[in-house]
Amino acid sequence: EAGTDLLLSEGHAVTLYLDTDMNDATGLSVGDIGAELKWSFGQRQGTYYRAGNDWTVDQSDIRFRASPAVTSDRFEVAIGRQTYPGGYPLFFGSSFRMILRDNTGGGDWVPDGGASLPYTFDEGPPPERTAIPLGRHLAEDVRITTLNVHFDSPWEPGQADRFGRLFDAVQPEILNFQEIYDHSHIDTRQLVEQWLSSEPEESWYSAGNQDCHTVSRYPLAGIWSLDGNLAVLLDTTEPLDRQILIINCHLPCCDNDAGRQAEVDRILSFLRDAQAPGGAITLPEGTAILLTGDMNFVGDAQQLVSLLTGDVVDEATWGEDFPPDWDGTDLVNLVSRQTELGMAYTWRKDYGGYWPSHLDFMIYADSAMEPASHYVLYTPEMSPDTLSAYGLQGSDSQATDHLLVVADFRSPAPSAAAEASSDPAAPSLRIRPNPSSGGAGTVLDLARPALVSAALFDERGRRVALPLGATWVSRPAGRHAVTWEAAGPAGRPLPHGTYFLRVRVRDAQGERTARAKWTLIR
Repeated sequence: EAGTDLLLSEGHAVTLYLDTDMNDATGLSVGDIGAELKWSFGQRQGTYYRAGNDWTVDQSDIRFRASPAVTSDRFEVAIGRQTYPGGYPLFFGSSFRMILRDNTGGGDWVPDGGASLPYTFDEGPPPERTAIPLGRHLAEDVRITTLNVHFDSPWEPGQADRFGRLFDAVQPEILNFQEIYDHSHIDTRQLVEQWLSSEPEESWYSAGNQDCHTVSRYPLAGIWSLDGNLAVLLDTTEPLDRQILIINCHLPCCDNDAGRQAEVDRILSFLRDAQAPGGAITLPEGTAILLTGDMNFVGDAQQLVSLLTGDVVDEATWGEDFPPDWDGTDLVNLVSRQTELGMAYTWRKDYGGYWPSHLDFMIYADSAMEPASHYVLYTPEMSPDTLSAYGLQGSDSQATDHLLVVADFRSPAPSAAAEASSDPAAPSLRIRPNPSSGGAGTVLDLARPALVSAALFDERGRRVALPLGATWVSRPAGRHAVTWEAAGPAGRPLPHGTYFLRVRVRDAQGERTARAKWTLIR
């Protein structure tokens, strides 16, 4: 944590020192330690000191990871424990000491005064992490992918098979591509047809703008060009009960904050116009909305904040701020992890200038649809059994420097109020407080005596808690308040994010269900 926003990858002199052999007589002398590793975040580079020598190391040498890739006052970083810069182990035992220092004139130290902070590894087994299955939760879920293919690489010799295996393993219905410059959307559609052949009653549809191409099983009801980005309206009324507007984005790269913000403002202007009656495009209220693609968010966090909240920076050109979801709230950033690794980066280029980062996004209007299974596919970290089961090879993800992001969406669960309006005996359900930084209270109104069960699910559809216990509980008619802690199995705290509470009520008239969304803030 820092006292002000900064961009971790550049523009400052914050430096981490690690004394990994617990010997202040070896390594670089700083404070009360001898540091084997000096890591300069802003230079994306470090120095390893050992046996009277020093070696320059980059992010790949120590498996450095950090998030977020935009400005923030809080970051999470990781360094590989089993790494060997210069041929020597980075960590020698179960303990080390560290100092964090701002090396500008009069800069701050952590801990204060130059003393070091000791740390001892927990040598017990790590928390169990269940691999995310590649399949859908429900057959009717709409599966959407995004992938930057890196300069038309699917058409390079030998590459089509690698991409084909990736898409055959996940079987998407809507595919969004970036960095296809030298081939048309028709060429792209024909390649997808080779990977995912159609049944007699099926077809693929496609559209493109500059390097962004979208291929879909669902017919196109509208196509718009937004600078270098592509907006398409797809007829998904059968699976989602509504159409979906997808904006396939490839925003300007690297240090071009102004260019990214300008394109974000243009996208927001398009969305505001689309949601207002009488505009150049008028969407039916409740149309599903998804912004996806390689956003290149690697600088000022304002661009991401704008896209989520509708905060237009250049209002003189693109109009006033507005709430981008139909219900007057922000859009939701769906952050997915890799199927068999506790990482969320979607771009990786070993021995490049930048560490792996989350660049590829799925941002959606949660009033109009909700996510089910979602993940990042990174084959080098997948088990041999999983690779074999899905016909994948360990190097398939390395066909491009971006990773395949997969997300399933479905119609939103009806609210308790909507259910009550259609069925007077349906249970009424509310969660307070919401959002919450800890536990929450459930207020449940029953029209009749009933048996009740409750389950809390995360955004991937996994059950994470049973607020009323594992069995059905008898409750009389009336109002019931149940408080519960934000904890999962074995009492472990739940991470921050969005959760869905499902309450089932069973009485003489049958079984009914109420659902409510709950946001946990840590």
